[in-house]
Amino acid sequence: GKRLFVTGDLDYDCDLTDALYDTDTDMVIAEGAHPSPVLLLDMLKDRGAKKVAIVHIWPVKYPEIYTAIAKHKDIEVIIPKDGDEITV
Repeated sequence: GKRLFVTGDLDYDCDLTDALYDTDTDMVIAEGAHPSPVLLLDMLKDRGAKKVAIVHIWPVKYPEIYTAIAKHKDIEVIIPKDGDEITV
């Protein structure tokens, strides 16, 4: 089977290391309005996430998110829109 991890609203430091205990997560759906995208992707990479969907994003954060995505070419990052379907 596939493993999916979904966050709720995250704090700015977004420490998910205790919650995301499994290092074999196929996909993480993470809230992106509050945490730093770079910090979020750094942490998820360290936990072995293969694919990340970042949702609930303020438009002002798009440049920072694109910088974080460029830094983490080993993680598939998607930014879905309302109504999009995502394959795990």
